[in-house]
Amino acid sequence: MVLSEVFKVQNIMPDLKSANKDELFGELVDFLAEREDLDSRARDRILVALNTREEMLSTVIAPHIALPHASLRGQRRTLGILGISRLGIDYGSLDGRPVHIVMMLVDDRYETKRHLKMLQKAAELIGSPNFYSKMMGCKNAEEIFRIITEIEDMQRV
Repeated sequence: MVLSEVFKVQNIMPDLKSANKDELFGELVDFLAEREDLDSRARDRILVALNTREEMLSTVIAPHIALPHASLRGQRRTLGILGISRLGIDYGSLDGRPVHIVMMLVDDRYETKRHLKMLQKAAELIGSPNFYSKMMGCKNAEEIFRIITEIEDMQRV
């Protein structure tokens, strides 16, 4: 599986509205629930799992970039939402910097290998040259998706 299969055009939010991490998690999970036709129980389970994971250790993995993720029992496939905040989100980062790019992943608790592989792919994507500036220069979901697929294609070579 590749990130472009998870962060499909319809799962990209080019203009996040949240001001802080709590609002952000709600915004992301509501969007995911709508896009993936999840019921309120699944939505609530994902929200709790994200918050529980975040309490262990911050998921800010690079300046201005967060990778909140959660593992749930019975989650048959990897789900994800990628969002961009133009204003920045108070994420409680150790460096105090706001987060502008958020890549949320949700996977099965018992599919550890798959989950770690997706986190690795996200880290590789984030680590590609000029990732942050390319993403912040995008105006819509289609442009963001194109950047993701271009980077993934280059990394396969």
